[in-house]
Amino acid sequence: MPPESDSRSPAQVLADVLSDIRILTESMPDSTEARVEAGSILVEIMSVTKEKLHSIKEELRKEADKLGESQAHFSTPYGSTATIKRPAPTVALKPESILRLRAALGDAFDEYIETTYKPRKGFSEKVASSNDHHRQPLLDSVDQIENTPRVSFRREG
Repeated sequence: MPPESDSRSPAQVLADVLSDIRILTESMPDSTEARVEAGSILVEIMSVTKEKLHSIKEELRKEADKLGESQAHFSTPYGSTATIKRPAPTVALKPESILRLRAALGDAFDEYIETTYKPRKGFSEKVASSNDHHRQPLLDSVDQIENTPRVSFRREG
């Protein structure tokens, strides 16, 4: 945190740190020791940054959830934006159901399930139009997975 007499916002301090990193790494002495030291410090910076960014994204996801939309945008008066996109749910095959499903579907198994044991593209539509004999075993063998919303940032300037 900047000294109390510093009137810069935390965001401005971070922007200044980013600028300083760029300047310092461009003017770094051309030696192995300097590279090792700089690399060690940059790894530590990345670790802290990754942890803090994860927390920020979690908080933004919560804010987006309150809006109840599949996509949310937040912006600042300084030109920074965050976009949160909620991907569509996916269907995943329950690992314990592969043998049971193969027995129930027989030769039709490959119509619904890829060789990597993932439901094929258009799985939901195929199940909806399948015969009753296949429909229930297929529905019993999958879970619907809610994917983590994607958070992206953009900064002008």
